[in-house]
Amino acid sequence: MRKVLKHKAHLHRRDIKGVSTYVVLRNSQQNLKTSGSLQVKGFIDDYAIEGTLQPKRDGSHWLNIKQEWRQAIGKTIGDAVELTLEVQPAMKVVAKK
Repeated sequence: MRKVLKHKAHLHRRDIKGVSTYVVLRNSQQNLKTSGSLQVKGFIDDYAIEGTLQPKRDGSHWLNIKQEWRQAIGKTIGDAVELTLEVQPAMKVVAKK
């Protein structure tokens, strides 16, 4: 059974040129039992997405929010979003011989 996260968060962006929009999933490392990166599929406000949860040092993960996704849901920095994310199985890397 795959792990499913349901989370409400606000869209953030740092005032650094080139930094994209993101959401932070607080206490996610405790809920997911991992402090590593995770591939996820799911929805942001009913819009289908795929991405990678990246770990933070404070026990949370962050997810990059693409401009396409923000435009599709009509949200901007500071707006609240609902996330439903399903952790995908880790892909095995096969070395070429």
